[in-house]
Amino acid sequence: MTHRANEASPQTYARVAGVLYLLIFIFAALSMGLQSKLVVPGDAAATVSHISSSLQQWRISVAAEMAMFTCDIPLAAIFYILLRPVNANLALLAAFFRFAEAVIGSAIVTLHAAPMVLLNGSAFFKSLDGQTLQSLAV
Repeated sequence: MTHRANEASPQTYARVAGVLYLLIFIFAALSMGLQSKLVVPGDAAATVSHISSSLQQWRISVAAEMAMFTCDIPLAAIFYILLRPVNANLALLAAFFRFAEAVIGSAIVTLHAAPMVLLNGSAFFKSLDGQTLQSLAV
């Protein structure tokens, strides 16, 4: 009979998962709240104007989104550890999909960084007319 003294209890894993979910909710609310103030649906010019005038606010919202998806990765591992005794194959599949969601979400968030690059004032992007630049930023 082998006893692992260093292994954490399921309650510890569940508590850590709860803290991670709380962080995910906080980061998601922060990101959505900041972005909803800047994005004007259907009006590219107003959206670009808001983002360029509040670039720091947009950066914080993108960072909050990245932090949110970063919390998903250890959460996938915790779910695998907690659900493995029930069914190892389904636990592995669930962890894989949770990890894939975090990777895809992070890739999408990198697209949210595009307006920061486009509106930063690079010489290359200054050669574009205002309408094209606004369309690319949105």
